Amino acid sequence: MEIKFQSNFSSKDKVLIIPLFTKKKKLFLDPIPKKIALGAAKLYKSHDFECKVEQIYKIDDGSQKILLLGLGTIEKLTNAKIRNSFAAAAKKSASLKTKIVHVFIYKEILEYCQSIAEGLGLASYQIAKYKTGKEFEELKKSRIEEVVFVKAPNLKSVGDEEDLKRRLNKGFMIADAVNKIRDMVNAPSNLLPPAEFANRAKRLAKENNYKIEILEKSALKKLGLNTLLAVNAGADKEEQEARLIIIKYLPNKNQAPIAIVGKGIIFDTGGYNIKTGKSIYEMQSDKAGACAVMGVFELLARLKIKQNVIGVMPITENLVGPRAYKPADIIKTYSGKTVEVIDTDAEGRLILADAISYTIKNYNPRYLIDLATLTGACVIALGDRYAGIMGNDKKLRKLLIEAGRRTDELLWPLPIHPDFMKKTKSKIADIQNIDEGTGYYAGASKGGAFLKNFIEKTKWAHLDIAGVAFTKNPKPYEHERGTGFGVRLLIDMIENLQ
Repeated sequence: MEIKFQSNFSSKDKVLIIPLFTKKKKLFLDPIPKKIALGAAKLYKSHDFECKVEQIYKIDDGSQKILLLGLGTIEKLTNAKIRNSFAAAAKKSASLKTKIVHVFIYKEILEYCQSIAEGLGLASYQIAKYKTGKEFEELKKSRIEEVVFVKAPNLKSVGDEEDLKRRLNKGFMIADAVNKIRDMVNAPSNLLPPAEFANRAKRLAKENNYKIEILEKSALKKLGLNTLLAVNAGADKEEQEARLIIIKYLPNKNQAPIAIVGKGIIFDTGGYNIKTGKSIYEMQSDKAGACAVMGVFELLARLKIKQNVIGVMPITENLVGPRAYKPADIIKTYSGKTVEVIDTDAEGRLILADAISYTIKNYNPRYLIDLATLTGACVIALGDRYAGIMGNDKKLRKLLIEAGRRTDELLWPLPIHPDFMKKTKSKIADIQNIDEGTGYYAGASKGGAFLKNFIEKTKWAHLDIAGVAFTKNPKPYEHERGTGFGVRLLIDMIENLQ
């Protein structure tokens, strides 16, 4: 998406977005061009336009369409409201089949310009990547390709202009990264098998001068990452073989890194505890945690973030086949602990166990955060508006929850009770991957409890993103399917880390 700036409206501007808010119960019109202000005041007085958050009123003015965009009251304005409102305006503009949108910007909303750009950029995403022919051509007509920001007279100072451009550029940069990983989350496994996922990580590393290491099957065997290999055992094609991808951004020589570990199940059949019917459809989404790690690394170098970050992605499919792992198998993990497999559909925690242990041993991170579409139980508990957060460090949990509030990627604390830890113990091995009988009681917390067995003393947070990574009930800045959850949250948290 191209971004331009201009100082005045033109009769050639076909779609104009005019953001408005109320102040002390009156419509604030000071910076708005006179003709538009008079029309808006009349509509507000007649209650046709009430300036509610996300409200859009379309005025046809000859060849121009003016969209009055409600932001609510200035006293209650938030980045989330701004993001949602401008996303709604972007979708409305796209429905008018325009490629260029003009947005009026004035000083009173300058501080929200990053969220304005995020809303416009995120809402402009299109999920129909594989359409062809006439349908594809029609979709192209409703794709916004250029946003022109029209600066109000009260934004004339050099400092204001620089601040405006900095905030907008950052917002569009973040939206672009999220949209890229939405594509990855949505990609079917035949187009994005483990080998291609690794290739994309290589390209990302090369473009940003990151260090990268990719451990393939022979190296995984030699090192003893046996739970990752067990989950991968049903794969029968070379391109489906498991990988452990480690990507490194290290701007500071003497700083312990933040580690982000993302679950990367390219497609999850459930294994021999096979998923059925509707529950198996869209299981390409089970790689959303690893995709979020990729999204973070799309931004670290571009935003010149000062923190050292290690991204670790265990990548595999969970398939059925003659060599696939089975219930009752006993597997020795990278940590040396043994795991009894009760359910092959509780595979995410198995690949994370090896990835987490490997990360702690080899990189000694000051914080370790894992993201995973881990449990259906988390969806039942928190729905599609909150991810669950668990862990062993109050400060880290607080940092992440606060970042979630700022970015509208919300987290809700879930407990790991000592009784849940007891339920991870096996009668014949050290640990079991789910407990029989009551395994789905507090299932999200028990998933976290399983992972805690591999954490030792590292400061750790586990984000269960099962309900928020893939949606049929999108927010204004989202679309159905992959949401890109976690990228904005983690970038915000890392940026604000002291």
